[in-house]
Amino acid sequence: MIVKQDCLRGESMTENGLCSLWSGIRATYGMNQGRIAYQIKIRRHVHCPELLNNEIPFGIRIGWSVDGNKFCLGKQSLSYGYEQSGKFWTKNQFGWYGEQYSIGDIITCYADFESEPGNVLLSFAKNDLNFNLAYRINYKDLYFRPLFPHIFIKNLSFQVNFGQLNIKYPLRSGFHFINNYHEDERIRGILQPSSKEECEVIMMVGLPAAGKSLWIERHCAIYTDKKYVILSTNNIIKQMNTNVFGNARRRKMSLFDGYFRRAVVVIPNNNEYERRRHQQQIEQDKFTPDLFINEMKTKFDLPEVGDVFDDVEYAELAFREARDLVMYYRQQSQIVEEILRKNNKRKRKDNHWIHSKKNNQKSNQFNDNRNDHNIQLSFRHKNSSSQSYSKQHHYHFRRRHMNHN
Repeated sequence: MIVKQDCLRGESMTENGLCSLWSGIRATYGMNQGRIAYQIKIRRHVHCPELLNNEIPFGIRIGWSVDGNKFCLGKQSLSYGYEQSGKFWTKNQFGWYGEQYSIGDIITCYADFESEPGNVLLSFAKNDLNFNLAYRINYKDLYFRPLFPHIFIKNLSFQVNFGQLNIKYPLRSGFHFINNYHEDERIRGILQPSSKEECEVIMMVGLPAAGKSLWIERHCAIYTDKKYVILSTNNIIKQMNTNVFGNARRRKMSLFDGYFRRAVVVIPNNNEYERRRHQQQIEQDKFTPDLFINEMKTKFDLPEVGDVFDDVEYAELAFREARDLVMYYRQQSQIVEEILRKNNKRKRKDNHWIHSKKNNQKSNQFNDNRNDHNIQLSFRHKNSSSQSYSKQHHYHFRRRHMNHN
């Protein structure tokens, strides 16, 4: 998502296939008291030339979430979104609510912490049309955490009003824009790092099904305060990058120059690895061909400190054991490659022999269909008279035999 300089406007990025992805953004300030509101105007569709024909081209969800939740609004608990289709989403479930909305509409989002003691009431309005209650949150579920305005879009442009802009549709009685509350009443979200040196990037290194996804999910769950964002094709096409090739690692890490760059290598013992591959195939219906795994084993290159990394951690096998196993992988892979090379060479020879035999058979059939005189002339032209007689006799016999059948 591109956020404009005033931080009140944003739009989807659509180049290079990004038009198939949703993107989310959360406001800087949230609240856990009062009767608060904000408005958003859906401005226009963003051109997306690479969109697939059968794909939903545009979408938006507007609502609230707690800080630390994923940016996919409505996918988790404590994440609430009103969609342009007229659905209300939370906990990855939806119910029909309100009306559909589209380009030019202004949606108002309300959160009421006061009307019902112990509960937070969420509701919405489309232009000047107010809708009924969308969701009731038990205040204890929030653990005093504030709710933040949250927007989730696909191929759209929007403008948000927290109270800085003139309004076309007034708020309900008793509600106020977040920006109109005193700064002491508002709660600041986690501040962004002041420099790259305060940031950390972790690259997972290991073969498919080695356990990289599980490690990073557990790590993120433990260190929630670090606000890790998982950059992986696993979140897009459900396939985790392996990063076993040194050149690929260096290219990717060059984008994070100035960060604290860390590699986590996940290499289980061979029996455990094969068990995990089998388990992944059964549970996730994901299968990586042996030939592809063999190629990766051949080129597996362990990362080192100084090789674009400030730190290298081995999550399972220690460095020496991992190094020995990678060397074993390479040796076995080279043996497999040599066997495949010999088999391919043998197949080419066999195919050549079969091809030659077929050509000879075709040639013989062609010669058999010619008259005897032409056959005799042909052989006399190339061979001695005695050879000509014997081969001529052979062809005469074959022709009579064929005619007899």
